[in-house]
Amino acid sequence: MKKFFYLFFVIICFNCSDNTPINNCFSGITMDVVIDITSPEFNVEPYNLLVPGGYSINYIAGRDILILNLNNNDFRAFDLQCPERDCSSPMTYDGLLIECQCDGKLYNRLHGGAPEDGKGCSALMYFATPLSGNRLRISR
Repeated sequence: MKKFFYLFFVIICFNCSDNTPINNCFSGITMDVVIDITSPEFNVEPYNLLVPGGYSINYIAGRDILILNLNNNDFRAFDLQCPERDCSSPMTYDGLLIECQCDGKLYNRLHGGAPEDGKGCSALMYFATPLSGNRLRISR
């Protein structure tokens, strides 16, 4: 009976796998900056990072970054470099979708920057952590 249990255990262990997708398109890119979301650079018309649903596009730490205010407690940040990396133009944002200007490929911000067609890499999403005093940490 012991042999059966061990055999069953070994089979279960070798059949387990991690289904987490890995975004290899952006290996080596790191960021750890703290911004003040009340700063005028994040609140220039038509952008307003201070209100829920607002967003800002800024050049931060050498990268074009889209920052979204979901509800004053939750923020998201995306790199605007096309995941395929063969495009020198930053992606654009229309309020829901992020679009690569070179190939027209769309990425959904509601699904963590996943491509709308389900193929290829996702847009690079950063951790956006609210800190005290209207500060926001953007990291990866």
